[in-house]
Amino acid sequence: MKIAWFHKPSTLKDPSETVQQRLDRLEAGLRQLVLEWEDTYERVMRALRRLNKRHQDLAAREDREQAETHEDAPGATQPAFPGLDPISRKILERRARVPPRIDGQG
Repeated sequence: MKIAWFHKPSTLKDPSETVQQRLDRLEAGLRQLVLEWEDTYERVMRALRRLNKRHQDLAAREDREQAETHEDAPGATQPAFPGLDPISRKILERRARVPPRIDGQG
């Protein structure tokens, strides 16, 4: 499939325009295009940074809320047997977080 306009020889729009004038006009247009793309890139990056910050803030807030509800749950932070020393309490809390093993695994 041939594109006819692609194979046509380039003609000047204004016959009195010199090659240097045309080149200057094209370079100015290219500089303008580069500036527009840089501006667009900066806007996109700024938006992505805002979205990333919002996501981090939301995740931190959810973690805090989850920790608060975990602490408020009855028996979650309180030992099953009152009067345990802190080390035994931590061991029991860790064991409670780990799912039990199924026979034949591990």
